[in-house]
Amino acid sequence: MDQNIWFVLFLVLLLIEALTQGLTTIWFAFGALLTMIFANLGFDLLWQLIIFWSSSLVTLFLLRNYALTKMRKKVEKTNVDALIGRHGKVISKISSLDPGEVFVYGNTWTAVSKDHQVIDEGQEVKILSIDGIKLVVEQVHKA
Repeated sequence: MDQNIWFVLFLVLLLIEALTQGLTTIWFAFGALLTMIFANLGFDLLWQLIIFWSSSLVTLFLLRNYALTKMRKKVEKTNVDALIGRHGKVISKISSLDPGEVFVYGNTWTAVSKDHQVIDEGQEVKILSIDGIKLVVEQVHKA
């Protein structure tokens, strides 16, 4: 009878994971599946609970970060996020008091400098981040 409970728990956790796709319940589904096997072998309830929790937590802590990084590699940056790390040209002076403008990929963006440095018109800048609707940039120093 115990193995049936573990099998139902396995299916429920797998269904929740399929609906959420957040890599949260898959580890416990694995634990339920493994525990079902041990329940079939005749392990008592205490050992089943130990196997379930230990296998679930071990896989959660050992594999979750690895799985998340593998999933994120396939995500491409789109729209504004794709600008981070790119270079642009200052078309309106950026000062500590006033934001300036940067020309990037055919568009003009309002920009502020990192650490409030002054960047003159015509200078090349690197986009570090985006703060609201403004690019945060730093001057590119060419050797």
